Amino acid sequence: MKKLLLSIIACLSISFSFSQGYTYKTDWQGNTIAVDQRGNTVATQKTDWQGNKIWVDSYGNTIQTQKTDWQGNKTYENRNGNTQTERTDWQGNRTIQNQNGQTDYVYKKDWQGNTTVYDGRGNFLGTYKKDWQGNTYFEPANRGW
Repeated sequence: MKKLLLSIIACLSISFSFSQGYTYKTDWQGNTIAVDQRGNTVATQKTDWQGNKIWVDSYGNTIQTQKTDWQGNKTYENRNGNTQTERTDWQGNRTIQNQNGQTDYVYKKDWQGNTTVYDGRGNFLGTYKKDWQGNTYFEPANRGW
């Protein structure tokens, strides 16, 4: 279950890294859904016939597909064919690298057990936390906007 949650967080953070106010819930079919602040479903995670996890928008268009490469790393491919690979660095942090091998995101655990997100240059982007119902939500960094 913990690995599933982490993979959900990774998938959604790639797609919605600069968005605000998303909460991740489970619908009646067992699919993970991303819901905005108004309660509208933004995306749904489903499984295709090959067992790959796919994020689709509210119209059924594919946003992103998660696969496993020959080394066992998770790879994410968006609808434009761009890929990102998830790896673990020497400190145990999860890193997301683009197809050129550059680090896009780093996920670390803070002292409270929350997952913090940094970009490839080390800038703090936000934190994934749990609400009182057990739903995961993204709290973006205060950028003064």
